[in-house]
Amino acid sequence: RPQVETASHGSAGSYGGTNGSAGSYGGINLITAGVDSGMVTTKVVILDENMEYASAVVAGGLRSAAEVTESALQDALAKAGCVASEVACTIATGSGSAFIPFADQEQPEFICLAKGIDLLLPSTRTLLDLGARKSLVVRCSAGMPIKILTSGSCAGGTGSTIEMAAGILNLELNELDALFFKSTADVEILSTCLVFAESEIISLVHGGTLPEDIVRGVFRGLAGRVGSQLMEVGLENDVAIVGGVAKSKAMAVALEERLGTKILAPRDAEIVGALGAALIAQERIAAL
Repeated sequence: RPQVETASHGSAGSYGGTNGSAGSYGGINLITAGVDSGMVTTKVVILDENMEYASAVVAGGLRSAAEVTESALQDALAKAGCVASEVACTIATGSGSAFIPFADQEQPEFICLAKGIDLLLPSTRTLLDLGARKSLVVRCSAGMPIKILTSGSCAGGTGSTIEMAAGILNLELNELDALFFKSTADVEILSTCLVFAESEIISLVHGGTLPEDIVRGVFRGLAGRVGSQLMEVGLENDVAIVGGVAKSKAMAVALEERLGTKILAPRDAEIVGALGAALIAQERIAAL
């Protein structure tokens, strides 16, 4: 298995092998692709039969899901040292999966996440996928989902809360972690609604609350909301966090404080869904 970091914070980006040699099974190439078409970014993983992979993460902007995926696919193929004709099967997942014209099949996110985390952190029993626009909790075992819970339509329990706070405080997202650990106060931001939380933060700014204390309050508030989701599915160790927000060490620490348990993050936290999709594609080809 690829090496992983079991600390609270994992670095994102491509990792693992980039062996582009085409393996075969009965004459069929065992190079597969997984696509996770999200609301903000699209992730593509190219996987070979040795479980070595290369990945790419591309922001969407105003382009269509098909255009963004094509861009991410070409980046991942270049890193893997292979071409599109060598890919035997492509599985798509995520909110934009229906718009990927070259995908052979779609799979639900929770199935792909359970499969991907089992390769990277096989001890995981409770998984939190926390992105910019949604959160999803999966209780899983041996790569299979057992119980799931989504965040619903409200953005208050997603990474949007962190983005909103950074905008009010005129900070870059990568500046928030340092401020979180600088704070020594426990400021409460109680609103679960993003709009009301914004009003709370603005009131704190006007009242002279220090930026670091506001930042800590934002992370603690978000940890409380997603922590409730984790408890609802039946929290079981080990607990792992994936998705874009998993890059934040402050988020992991806030969750640890809230839940009283260690939070793990795989090295490639952002591409776990795409990796799981590529693994499912491998199984599909092998079954042929």
